Amino acid sequence: MGQKLYSGKDELLLMDAMAHYNQHIVDLLKATKPDFSQVTDFGAGMGSLAKMIKAESKELVCIEIDPELAAQLRQDGYSVLGSLDEVTDGSQSLIYSSNVLEHIKDDLATLQLMHKKLKPDGTLFIYVPAFNCLYTAMDKKVGHYRRYSKKGLKSLLKTAGFEVKSIGFVDSLGFFAALAFKLFANKSGDISLKQLCFYDQYIFPISCFFDRFFRPFFGKNLVVLAVLA
Repeated sequence: MGQKLYSGKDELLLMDAMAHYNQHIVDLLKATKPDFSQVTDFGAGMGSLAKMIKAESKELVCIEIDPELAAQLRQDGYSVLGSLDEVTDGSQSLIYSSNVLEHIKDDLATLQLMHKKLKPDGTLFIYVPAFNCLYTAMDKKVGHYRRYSKKGLKSLLKTAGFEVKSIGFVDSLGFFAALAFKLFANKSGDISLKQLCFYDQYIFPISCFFDRFFRPFFGKNLVVLAVLA
């Protein structure tokens, strides 16, 4: 059995270990051809995505509320703020966020704040877990308030003042893996780092291939590109 990791920073360690997963998120972001002039990484964590975006951006700021993680990001050379409130209104060409919005109780208020910080021609890129039917003890353990439906997320973004340019599912095979975890795994929400890395290295690339066919229908995650309405 692999090493067991849990919520908070342990979740970030898990995510940081998923090289293919993180690279794919960045590839999806780059494929939208956003303006990388003023970029905000909302919920930067350990900098898993920032380190792959930094070279693309003229100005990158990381938003991270955890003081230890923020200190490490600064040590690694990133500009770090503790809150999105500290970002100048109407200044950002791109705000991206991966697996963060589900941790925030008032996600609508957060999206409205993102709207306020973006330039008129700026873009928002978000990546979140999909399907509440996949909500497990692991989601609860790591502090997820919810998973998202395509319809619900589009409605939420519209209410926040955004126009959705594209939305689709990611990790089609992961949908079935998450469902199997819910049905057959222990109820503690524990997850094996070894098993997760195996999935990332061998299964996730295959899943990305099948996403070409199943992106409109299902997947473990949702990816959205939105602009100011």
